[in-house]
Amino acid sequence: MLPAEFRNNSASSYCRKSALKRWLSASCLLLVVTVTGCQLLNTSRNLGLPNQIIAERDYLVIHSDFRLPRKHRLFDELERLRDDLYRDLQLPTSDESVQLYLFAEPGDLRRYAGKVVPELRDRRAFFIKTDTRLQVFAHWGDKLAEDLRHETCHAFLHAVVADVPLWLDEGIAEYYEVEEHEQGLNRPHVFLLANAFRKGTWIPNLARLEMLTEPENVTQNDYAESWLWVHFLLQHDEMSRDLLRNSLVDGRFQGSSRSLSKELETKFPDAQLMLVEHLKQLSEGM
Repeated sequence: MLPAEFRNNSASSYCRKSALKRWLSASCLLLVVTVTGCQLLNTSRNLGLPNQIIAERDYLVIHSDFRLPRKHRLFDELERLRDDLYRDLQLPTSDESVQLYLFAEPGDLRRYAGKVVPELRDRRAFFIKTDTRLQVFAHWGDKLAEDLRHETCHAFLHAVVADVPLWLDEGIAEYYEVEEHEQGLNRPHVFLLANAFRKGTWIPNLARLEMLTEPENVTQNDYAESWLWVHFLLQHDEMSRDLLRNSLVDGRFQGSSRSLSKELETKFPDAQLMLVEHLKQLSEGM
């Protein structure tokens, strides 16, 4: 039997925000482009892709079609995110550069995406992985920091892990998209899941998340639950952290990640109850 109801935290404002975020903002979609990196680059030269390199940071090359300070604090934050990601997940650093393209106006990004990746033309930001390049595209706006934290997290992760299950890829990106001082606490997700659990419209099911392979089938609750599993695994104890890290090691060396739901059945038989209790504690602490 699952624990008692959470306190009544309304999620109405979050639902409005999350709907806009998921469908009109930063992509939580990993698109593996079938053309080669060189083809994509050559094709895009006449499509309005920013081609001025304004800064080269540690394994982050920033292209822009407008003037930006080379030492912008946002770029410093992305470098720290990379360090945090590799440290927390105990992944080796990669010498592969992430190409970051910044557009001055949303219309410019929309026009470029419409010609190269039409399915992403309404996104505020997105990540593309080709066979030779890791690329993040975004337009300058109020949500840029959150967008870039999420999308560059995808890029940094895929720089070192060949195969990442969709739910885990998104859960990790949702964990690192929040501001540094939050330490992975995605407050809107806490509100959403606590409210859904109280209403009886959601219970955790990691095995179901593992079956998701198409981004268009991922619901807002799925994004939130994916984040919650990652948050629990990283912050519960060393054994749970090792389960997550070992899954990524498999994806890196074997090209296929192990089923975390099966691993949890062995190491944490009450994982579902523990996750709900973890959510309850997060909700009560906010």
